[in-house]
Amino acid sequence: MYNPIHIEPSAWSFITEKQINVIDSAQLLAQTDENNASDAITLKPKKVDSIPDKMVDHLTYSHHFFELLYKSYQQFSRAAKDTASIRVLHMGDSQLEGDRITAAIRESFQKRFGGGGPGLVTVYDKDHINPSVWIDNEGNWDLHTIYEKPLRLENKSYGIMGTVAIVPANKKASFKLKPSPWALSHSRNYQRIRLFFAPHSANIKVNGSISSVNVINEDLPASEGITEINWEFSQLSPSLKLNFESKVDVNILACALDSTCGVAVDNISLRAQSTPLLNRTNMELYKTMSEHFHVGLIILQFGTNMVPSEAKSYKFYERILNRHFIKIRRVFPNIPVIVVGIADAADVEDGNIRPYANIEKLRDAQKAAALKNGFAFYDLLEAMGGVGSMSQWVNNNPPMAINDYVHFTRIGGNKAGDLMMKPVWKLFDDCDLIDQPLSDHPFDNKQIWNR
Repeated sequence: MYNPIHIEPSAWSFITEKQINVIDSAQLLAQTDENNASDAITLKPKKVDSIPDKMVDHLTYSHHFFELLYKSYQQFSRAAKDTASIRVLHMGDSQLEGDRITAAIRESFQKRFGGGGPGLVTVYDKDHINPSVWIDNEGNWDLHTIYEKPLRLENKSYGIMGTVAIVPANKKASFKLKPSPWALSHSRNYQRIRLFFAPHSANIKVNGSISSVNVINEDLPASEGITEINWEFSQLSPSLKLNFESKVDVNILACALDSTCGVAVDNISLRAQSTPLLNRTNMELYKTMSEHFHVGLIILQFGTNMVPSEAKSYKFYERILNRHFIKIRRVFPNIPVIVVGIADAADVEDGNIRPYANIEKLRDAQKAAALKNGFAFYDLLEAMGGVGSMSQWVNNNPPMAINDYVHFTRIGGNKAGDLMMKPVWKLFDDCDLIDQPLSDHPFDNKQIWNR
């Protein structure tokens, strides 16, 4: 449940010539009992409809998926006009790290539908991994991730990012945001900054400044739920420094850097993981955050870390994915989901390059789990050239993959993102041809589905 707590603008201190409007603060009530009965899996895998699947540019999709995509397309199309925001979640493994692939997808969406900013980010980035925004950290910080073993957060309150930046109790820390010179054009432009804090039992002091001029000085009250605090700026992408201090740990679940309307595309990378790890997070907290964000599309891209296994059969992986996909359907009902299949990869030993023989089996397991749950499936392996194509990407000038023969370079990531979006744009063009709600005209009337 989402209960807004309004803080009057007059309660904030502004000492600057730059216009800053405090929109509001908000609190999301979330249960944090990891054993809550509602976390039980209540959906069963099933073929969503009996109409044969279609394929366009390596994307296999169902009648059900297209209906959901059409509804999201209507929201994407109206976002800028309605001054509303809608999000695309791009979740995956290390192939996405450093905003690879996501950056190109984001730029495509924001060019077409409006919007700006890099979307959701973690506020602790000591190695400057994210090229789409520059984050400098000072003071005492700790970082807990959902893929750590053992988990360090006993209540599993990792939230939608799977990462929590923590300022320890009775310590001080700060981070500074500023545009990155490596960001694509739309990612550089954000006007709205939102922070999400986990439940806390004492006040949190938040102090903010622009160009060393103090503009924010406030205490956030103790909260039993997730607290959101946000600011909207008239200037684009201000270099804002925020300081934090409290008698208790300050757990920051995410920071959203967006425009005031249009599309936001979020990069959620879980290094070395083969699934979204929904079994390792508090599902009530996760669901609460997902309901708060206006999500219009989800792209899942895992599997890189399964490649070295070289098993005879990947039915076990299909079953694992299916369990997570069921949870995705429960948390994000009626949201279209695209599962991106494994990219090509090769084993390098003593200078010898050997394509993995299991790539197609892995791809087939991913596809089966995706279609079983009504998701679309994008065959990245075939789109990039098939088995053995990774060598061509590595040897391309400039290189589109690094010499581990697994991960894309930034250029290769942009290429992969463009390939992935090609069929989506074709489906959106089909959506443009529909002149009445789908509920009034099912696909078997030959307008779109049987074209």
